[in-house]
Amino acid sequence: MVRDGKVVKEVPLRYAGRMSTYEGRLTPTQAGTFDLEVLAMDPSRANFGMATRPLTVKP
Repeated sequence: MVRDGKVVKEVPLRYAGRMSTYEGRLTPTQAGTFDLEVLAMDPSRANFGMATRPLTVKP
């Protein structure tokens, strides 16, 4: 989770058994508007990907 360009929370993701699919659990500690950034990598195959999505956490 990123707010104002600063990482406020990180969680590890696990491969979910399908190509390009990962899973993890994120528990926000504060309300507000954030960006959710996911970076996945497989260095052995030089395969990297990143996705960013807006996220609003309500109180």
